[in-house]
Amino acid sequence: MTVASFVLTAAGAALMTRISPDANPYVTLLPGFVLAALGIGSAFVTATTTTMANIPPGENGVASGIINTLHELGGSIGMAVVSTVAAASLASGSTVSIGGFVSGLTLCAVVAGVAAVVSLGLVPPGRPAAAFVGYGHGQGWWPARPRKIGRRRLAGQPCAVP
Repeated sequence: MTVASFVLTAAGAALMTRISPDANPYVTLLPGFVLAALGIGSAFVTATTTTMANIPPGENGVASGIINTLHELGGSIGMAVVSTVAAASLASGSTVSIGGFVSGLTLCAVVAGVAAVVSLGLVPPGRPAAAFVGYGHGQGWWPARPRKIGRRRLAGQPCAVP
């Protein structure tokens, strides 16, 4: 699934390289945006579920925080690099040129293609094992200390989640 996600992302970015000053942006950009969004969205979900399935239950919180931080950091750095490449066309002269945008989108397509190839070796084959134990607390959801609910006192019994 991860390889297919990155291939969709690469295909979407490659479609967007057809941009021209005279073309209708809905025709030239929208199909690429849709493909790239489907690809990168499913890549994030697949990366998160694969990682979380291969982490011991006691480390789920730390792993989740690291995954989310790296998603944000990767998006920020990627956007900065692509914007820098695209802005190069604006600094070259007084006429508006889209050559830098085509170069930036080509870079996106190449990076997504490389990510598809790299994910072939990094992502474990098959489906992750069902390792759901609880809500990230190792043994299920338990109250931190005995507490009163109505007239009964719960002591070490799992609470029913509505």
